[in-house]
Amino acid sequence: MQGALRAGLVILPVVLLAGCSAFGSSVEEPDREPYGVDEPVDPEASEPDELLPGLTAEGVADPHGLAASHEKTLSERSFRINQTGRWYHPNGSVVREYRLNATADADGSMLGHEYVDPLHEDSVIRQDLWRENETYVRAQLMNGSVAYDRSATVPWRLRGSGTIRSGLESMENVSVSRATIEDDTYYVLESTDPDERTYDTENVSMRMVVHEAGYVRDYRLEYEVEREETLTVVTDLSTGRVGDPDVSVAAPEWVDDAREATRDELDEPSENETGR
Repeated sequence: MQGALRAGLVILPVVLLAGCSAFGSSVEEPDREPYGVDEPVDPEASEPDELLPGLTAEGVADPHGLAASHEKTLSERSFRINQTGRWYHPNGSVVREYRLNATADADGSMLGHEYVDPLHEDSVIRQDLWRENETYVRAQLMNGSVAYDRSATVPWRLRGSGTIRSGLESMENVSVSRATIEDDTYYVLESTDPDERTYDTENVSMRMVVHEAGYVRDYRLEYEVEREETLTVVTDLSTGRVGDPDVSVAAPEWVDDAREATRDELDEPSENETGR
């Protein structure tokens, strides 16, 4: 079964746990070579001025400002981003998982893929997204049906800014240090002090590595929550190949089906009506 979705872009159920801000938001492990922070970071003293929008040497002054800086920086460059959110049993096995990866070229075209472990038969388990002037979505449900949608906007999760903002809002007393990695300057943000509005979480830690250009290269939030057993929740986000001129994407074959399936809702003539 194929059809058009009726109520805007599908949002996969990435909220895996009820709670505040990032505690409950899950958002892949990226293409790490050679872009991950794989070498030891030796923090140096930060200067007291504003380092980036929303970030000073004393800490995070404005989570929205820093997340917006990440969004804006990536909107002007090619990149590859990966996110994961996982729940773990005490024995290390995975309870539930969410994955997203997206690639954008220098012209702004984007290709993304999302997957989440289903909750019930009508759950969306996979979404494929293509962005070129408009955003097209192909959603696959657990019952095997496929639906399409399109929008003029870019889903926030494709660049990870929502995940970054919620993570920053969830933590207090964030320390800021400077590190030089592969001749580039980064700001290393760390905290083990969750916001007082959060609850039901233990052993919380956050680490974020921000490039001086304004984008988040690596982010990790980890905490424990008590349910029938103690579960460990881990959110990871990494960004690589930023500004790489060799990054390219191509429209997938299903885009023509998505365009045709959504014509009626947008009052567009079909290809037969236009004579094509």
